[in-house]
Amino acid sequence: MRWTRATFCRFAFALAALLAVQGCSDQSSNQTPAQPGDAVREVDWLELMPADELDALQSAPPVVHDGNFKALQTGSSKTVPEMDGLKIRIPGYIVPIESDDQGQLSEFFLVPYFGACIHVPPPPPNQIIYAKTVPSIPMTDIYAAYWVEGRLHARQFEDETAATAYSLEVSAVTLWE
Repeated sequence: MRWTRATFCRFAFALAALLAVQGCSDQSSNQTPAQPGDAVREVDWLELMPADELDALQSAPPVVHDGNFKALQTGSSKTVPEMDGLKIRIPGYIVPIESDDQGQLSEFFLVPYFGACIHVPPPPPNQIIYAKTVPSIPMTDIYAAYWVEGRLHARQFEDETAATAYSLEVSAVTLWE
């Protein structure tokens, strides 16, 4: 098999998804599901995807890096109803959308892996979170991973970069260490 950039990207994302599913199944069986208003719950990205969506994610079309066109976003906007309204903490990478007049970050996409929404097709809408910070925060390093906390909503957002199935009212952003 010839390993093209597209093949490698699909393989890396599918492998990360499978490993995350294994980690979730090992740990989640002893936990009581959180309810809205509970303490902050640490969330894995695949918990945002309905169970039947993993097969669709793994059979996504190959990534094509040729040409000068925008890569099309594929995948589902289906959400997990139990996640709506939870206070969560989730790791990810920040893709800036909007800054205020002082250059502070006010809106961003949170994505599960480095480079998403930049040069490859964006992840499925249910694997991207639109985040809004009030007040704005200092601009982040887009190459670093962060923990982002806040209240999650099953609320769609779309701009010219990507569509999302979830939105987050951000309460904290910290460097992932």
